Amino acid sequence: MTPLANSAFLRPSRHDLRLLEAALGTACEPSIDKAIAERTRWRGALGNLWKEYQRPGQESDIYLDVARVAIQLSDWALAQRVLYAGLSNDDGNPEALSMLGLCCAHTGRIGDAIAALELAANNESAYAAQLQWLNDRCRHWKNMPWYRGDIARDEELALEPLDGFHAQALWEQYRDDDIGVMTRLPELPNVEATRTWITEQTEEAGRAIYAVMHGFWGFIGAVSVRRHEDAGYFYFWIGTDFQRRGFGRRSARLLFSQARAMGLREIFTSVYLHNARSRRALAALGFDALPTRGRFPDDDLLFLRHALSNERPINDGCTIERLRELLARIDSPIQLEDLIITERNWI
Repeated sequence: MTPLANSAFLRPSRHDLRLLEAALGTACEPSIDKAIAERTRWRGALGNLWKEYQRPGQESDIYLDVARVAIQLSDWALAQRVLYAGLSNDDGNPEALSMLGLCCAHTGRIGDAIAALELAANNESAYAAQLQWLNDRCRHWKNMPWYRGDIARDEELALEPLDGFHAQALWEQYRDDDIGVMTRLPELPNVEATRTWITEQTEEAGRAIYAVMHGFWGFIGAVSVRRHEDAGYFYFWIGTDFQRRGFGRRSARLLFSQARAMGLREIFTSVYLHNARSRRALAALGFDALPTRGRFPDDDLLFLRHALSNERPINDGCTIERLRELLARIDSPIQLEDLIITERNWI
């Protein structure tokens, strides 16, 4: 068993720094597949060890090794903290700048990532390829008619087009079975299946799909809208480790800004009758319940509409017909009941 495979390796020694140094080389091997629970314990151990190194009189030249392990553990917050501390005494270190660029790319801070990689490439030409990859990615985003980077963030969160770069993190955050059930998305049993699904989604005409990125923690969820003319059908989900923190509503609001920039005037969505949490979130976002439901086997679905402009007030009959047309145009299997439901205050 390698040291990284069992974080108990460090506990008997009260996190002796020498044991970390012995473990670092093995910990950085990319082939090691860490269970999420074990990885969480290692994050805590690594954070404690870094605190030991930050004490007065302790040497901090191990910061590059600590940062490598933090990156391997996808602990972007700790990795950035370590790298900024190290660079304060090791200004211009190209390896540190390269790792900082990677951390920023994984946390939706693309401008900071490019700046760090430019400095790294200026000091060491070997890092030019990483900078080129990131610049190419940004150019690709600018050519997407449904993405506006200038209105894609708030204080902590940012939206960016979903792609294979997010596959590992998406698969891990999708591990709560309820996410797939509530969003009507397929099972994603492994990273390769996730990468394939992402490719299929991004190639689908009329779909805009975004990764939700947190400035410290990285990928935390996804939002998507499928459009026809000036209407869209949207869903969002927040990953297993980041639910119940208000991120869903914030990411939805960022999506609405993107939708307005695309020229959409209204957004539709659906929710299961028993999903009280999502119903409350959608009500807080300004969605109005529509007086219709899905036809069997979707008769437990309720439908909602959110106006992105004041130009088109809700009108039950016309609004439902627009929703019906949108569902048909995006090839949704959902059929609406012809029966109009009179009770609308169900949220």
